[in-house]
Amino acid sequence: SFLELIDLYKRMLQTKRDEMQSGVDRLQTGLDKLQGTAKKVGELEEFLKIKSVEVEEKILAAETLSEKVGREKVICTEEGEKAAVEAANCETIKIEVTQKQEDCERDLAAALPAVDKAMAALDTIEKRDLAELKALKKPPSGIDDVMAAVMILFSPSSGVVKDRSWQAAQKTMKEIDKFIERLFAFKETIDGEEVPAANFKAVRPYLNLEGFDVDVIARKSKAAAGLCGWVINITIYFD
Repeated sequence: SFLELIDLYKRMLQTKRDEMQSGVDRLQTGLDKLQGTAKKVGELEEFLKIKSVEVEEKILAAETLSEKVGREKVICTEEGEKAAVEAANCETIKIEVTQKQEDCERDLAAALPAVDKAMAALDTIEKRDLAELKALKKPPSGIDDVMAAVMILFSPSSGVVKDRSWQAAQKTMKEIDKFIERLFAFKETIDGEEVPAANFKAVRPYLNLEGFDVDVIARKSKAAAGLCGWVINITIYFD
């Protein structure tokens, strides 16, 4: 009937409306999701931009630090090389100092007995023996060489004495007490580096003379023998 047809049409219309509303709801839900996703994507892009800037800053800082570390590494390497050189130099100096110390100790060990012998030689000299020696007009051979050697050692810094005659030797012994004092004080003069090396260089030819021997000179003069022993051993001490 017509009423039934109208009722059917209403139901069909309602069904279509429901289907369309369901479609609209689905579209709205999808749109909401798309809008939410777009918002999140925008936020994520902004976050990534910020993080990208931070990453670039950290990369730049890392590169700067790397360059600094590289420079400091080069400096450390150079300083290490310098330190190695200094260590080698110090070791060389240590060896040299040790060697010089051993040489000094060895020289001192050899010199001290020579000083004792030189002083002992002077102890054998009596004033009266020197007086007799000084009074000789013409001394036996060899004695003049001993006194020449003494005068050479006594030479001033201005130069080695040229006049080594017996008359000059007698003048050197003129005041016997002062002459003896000068002999005993000569070691201290050497220690004070006040005796020119040229004096000892000039005296060596006399030491090489065959007759420049304590025993040989002793047969001619006791005082000259003491002086001979003193010259020999004080020269050893200087060396």
